[in-house]
Amino acid sequence: ARDELKSFYEWVRPPLLVPIHGETRHLKEHLSFARECGIPEAVMAENGSMLRLAPGPVEIVDEVFSGRMAIDGKRLIPVNGDVIRARRRIGYSGIAVATIVFNKKGDLHEDPQLSLPGLADGTGEDEDIHNTAIAAIADAVEDLSHRARDDDEAVITAARRAIRQTFREILGRRPQAEIHIVRI
Repeated sequence: ARDELKSFYEWVRPPLLVPIHGETRHLKEHLSFARECGIPEAVMAENGSMLRLAPGPVEIVDEVFSGRMAIDGKRLIPVNGDVIRARRRIGYSGIAVATIVFNKKGDLHEDPQLSLPGLADGTGEDEDIHNTAIAAIADAVEDLSHRARDDDEAVITAARRAIRQTFREILGRRPQAEIHIVRI
């Protein structure tokens, strides 16, 4: 309805135009058309752009969050945010939570503790999987040098890799892995 828009712009003679409906290509075409119709200022704003319309020239002055939100208990969170993304990964591949306890010398104080919600229930074959994963974590940590064992990130990386590799080989899954380190 370019003819109708042109007539409308001739009647109203707006000093500025900010197209707000359509895909990017539609918005760009609308800007071009507005300039053809003699509208002095035409600005394209992305979702979340905050515009200053006056005084002075129109310009983007800030960005605000825009997008789909989800209700999570008593709060609103972004649908494409880290919380929802992590829940999808956990729902698909499960999660393994390991606690590794070191003594003052940097040696394992005891076998790592492992919780496997969504992966194993601790009975029968699952008990073997559980024990295999614990052994893999312990081996990975013990293979680290004493200096590396003092580095939490190195321990977390080694344990996470051991967990994911073990479950990939046994179950064909690479679970989300959370590692807790305790030093006594």
